[in-house]
Amino acid sequence: MNRHSVALLMTICVVSLLSSRLSHAVVFGDFELSHAAVFGDFEYRDNGTTITITGYNGTGGDIIIPETIDGKPVTEIGSRSFENKVKTPSTLTLPSTLTTIGWEAFRGCSGFTGSLTIPEGVTIIGFNAFRDCMGFTGSLVIPEGVTTIGDDIFNNCAGFDGTLTLPSTLRRIGKFAFSDCSGFTGSLVIPEGVTTIGGWAFGHCSSFTGSLTIPEGVTTIGFGAFQACRGFTGTLTLPSTLITIGVNAFCGCSGFTGTLVIPEGVTTIVGGAFRGCSGFSGLTLPSTLTTIENCAFAECSGFTGSLVIPEGVISVGEIAPYVGAFSDCSGFTGLTLPSTLTTIGLEAFRGCSGFTGSLVIPEGVSTIVGGAFAGCSGFNGSLVIPEGVTWIGGGAYEGCSGITGLTLPSTLTEIGQGAFLGCSGISKAVFLGNAPTDMGEEVFKDTAEGFFVVCSPESTGFTFPEWMGYPCKRESVEGAGM
Repeated sequence: MNRHSVALLMTICVVSLLSSRLSHAVVFGDFELSHAAVFGDFEYRDNGTTITITGYNGTGGDIIIPETIDGKPVTEIGSRSFENKVKTPSTLTLPSTLTTIGWEAFRGCSGFTGSLTIPEGVTIIGFNAFRDCMGFTGSLVIPEGVTTIGDDIFNNCAGFDGTLTLPSTLRRIGKFAFSDCSGFTGSLVIPEGVTTIGGWAFGHCSSFTGSLTIPEGVTTIGFGAFQACRGFTGTLTLPSTLITIGVNAFCGCSGFTGTLVIPEGVTTIVGGAFRGCSGFSGLTLPSTLTTIENCAFAECSGFTGSLVIPEGVISVGEIAPYVGAFSDCSGFTGLTLPSTLTTIGLEAFRGCSGFTGSLVIPEGVSTIVGGAFAGCSGFNGSLVIPEGVTWIGGGAYEGCSGITGLTLPSTLTEIGQGAFLGCSGISKAVFLGNAPTDMGEEVFKDTAEGFFVVCSPESTGFTFPEWMGYPCKRESVEGAGM
């Protein structure tokens, strides 16, 4: 090692020794060596006119963060300064001089008990700041001045058992902000200035009560934002500015009552958005709607009256293997489908046993997926499947015992297993075209006594006097599909 290297090493050692004894940054030539000084159980950084707490070396108990250090106000709790360091029963007192709480500042401090008071001067709270601090109790007030509640800030703070107060300055509520805070009680009031509610923002906050109003200005409600908030007991009001309702946004909110009005401007009701909201008694859909995905309103058994799917909707549910869009909405008494409809998805209306009257399938429909109307035992009269339909899925009309007649189109090429199983009122099925090339088992099992199949004199693919195990005869079918 040459003499220049030795001199540099000695200089660094001296500077390091000096910096360990001083409470401010040390400048050597063009270099500044910053460090954390110590005050009691706290490490801190001197910013010149303010102090930032950067670490904690204590063992818990009553943790009181000082108002000042060396006569300078403590304005910031630095990122990760207390992360996972408080595991024994402890209380936390924040200084009135505080303005900023850094990201993950107190994350995982499961030992905190008692109330959490955030000083009025705080305007910034970083993501994950109090995540998994499940021992805090009482109410929580987010002070005026805070504009953003970032992702996961109070995630899994399940110990809070009072009310939650949000500031009028708030504009954005991040993902998982209060998720699993199952102890919050009372009404949840979302301030008027909020424009975005992130995914799972209030997911599993099951103890909120009363009505919920999403304020004007909100355009997006994220996935699972209010999932399993089953404590709400009043109405749900959605704003006219709303464009997007996320997957499972209100899934399991079974306590909401009154009519659910989806505002104009919404084009898609995504999967599970209102699944299990069994307390609603009415539903109004917007004219802008084009798609209703699987599970969107599944198990909303409290809906009553007629269900009118507006013109413009092209699909109700999907082919994918999930619960149907309106499955088990057993309270509806009538159904009107739009002329724009092309796809009736998997189990779309399964178990809607309250539907009455004739079932009219629009002429533009090409696909009726399995289980689409299974268990809709209240429909009556004849069922005419329109020209253009090529596939009727397995169990599509299983258990539709009130239907008394059936006409199938010339375009039909496939009928799934048990498509009309248990349709005990159907005495004959009229085929307007050739025999389907793909025919499942038990398609017409347990239909009316004496059931038979009718096909036109010009049709091909049928066998006589029996086809697929059912009596079959040729007759004129002219006018049968009218």
